[in-house]
Amino acid sequence: MDIKKILSEYDSMFGKCSLSEIEEYLKEKIQQAKLQNENFIQIALLNELIGLCRDTSQKEKTLDYCNELNQLAEKVLDGNAIDYATVLLNIANAYRAFEMVNEAHILYLKVFNIYENNSDVKGYLYASLFNNWSHIYQMRGNCLKAKELLEKALYILMKESGNEIQQAITRVNLATALLKMGGEVAYVEAMNHLLTALGIFEKDAERDFHYSAALVAMGDAYRFKEDLHKAKEYYHKGLQEIEKHVGRNANYLKTLAKYNEVSKKIIACDKGASNMDRCYHFYEAYGKDMIRNEFPEYESRIAVGLVGEGSDCFGFDDEISKDHDYAPGFCMWLTNEDYGKIGARLQTAYEKLVENVYDYKSTDRFLKERRGVLTINGFYSKLLGVREEGMNISEIPYWMCSEDRLAVATNGQVFRDDLGVFNTIVRALS
Repeated sequence: MDIKKILSEYDSMFGKCSLSEIEEYLKEKIQQAKLQNENFIQIALLNELIGLCRDTSQKEKTLDYCNELNQLAEKVLDGNAIDYATVLLNIANAYRAFEMVNEAHILYLKVFNIYENNSDVKGYLYASLFNNWSHIYQMRGNCLKAKELLEKALYILMKESGNEIQQAITRVNLATALLKMGGEVAYVEAMNHLLTALGIFEKDAERDFHYSAALVAMGDAYRFKEDLHKAKEYYHKGLQEIEKHVGRNANYLKTLAKYNEVSKKIIACDKGASNMDRCYHFYEAYGKDMIRNEFPEYESRIAVGLVGEGSDCFGFDDEISKDHDYAPGFCMWLTNEDYGKIGARLQTAYEKLVENVYDYKSTDRFLKERRGVLTINGFYSKLLGVREEGMNISEIPYWMCSEDRLAVATNGQVFRDDLGVFNTIVRALS
């Protein structure tokens, strides 16, 4: 049997096959290895199977495979060898995943002693041990010890090239420990580690489930600072990544609980805020970045705000007005020329943003007409009741417009208008 070929086929199955099909593939190959007395191949594949069952939260199966692997390793491996330490480390990680803290700690200590007695142990092996062992100290509430181990791991990994992903994983773990310690200094340090880690993961074409841990940790960081909308955004991304790689496992459910918690807090906070405030926060927290990242060359040409029809534009929110045409959003006003170039793409990006952040896809005809991407000329022509073909808004005789139409056209707030065209009209109408 060719173990390299088997592992290559196994790796290629992710994203193409179901997790149950991948598990069956490993079990089949392990059975073949047993029949052919390929003990070392059995050990390698059992290590993989334990990892798969652990990550998919199959406790009984995981522990059964741990027992099988331990018995086989004791029979065919030297108890002082690095290969044996690798087996113990994998079993310890499985125990830790199912909160068997004492059992895991004992095995991590054994692995450390084996490494200490082998002069040819590579640095990355120590880094892997410290990374995993740190979780035990976090679970016991000793975040200082966890931080110490993780800083040792990061120091080791940064001395050697080619360990960027391992560095990113370590930084995420370190950030998690720092956030649990609390305090502004720890928060700033945690954010620096998370930003660096996310930068590494996002350059990696083949992101695995470790990327989801970085996203969830970033959600934790924003929740720590009470930035609930950002926390919700990162928890949502983390949930998508977890499900994609390992399904709706125990970690998925824990993250879902965090997501639901911040969602409830957002709803509670929104109840006490005007819709204008909600819309402004939505733009500041999400809309500004969307425009900057996806339409950077037009950022200074897009006027943004909330003006026009709707009681929220006048600041008259009440219980009656909140039961219809009432939701977070904002307007983006473009010149006719810019609308022709990016209007459709900008509207698509806006609708996607609203759906991702607020978990709804607006089907309200009035809100669709009043929010999103509009031309400056078309927006004012409609509000002022001017429909003459080809007329520029600057040519409208404002003095002929009714007071109610002028009020609708000059209410609300303009959040940004670098170009100045929109605000020039507002001043002329006021």
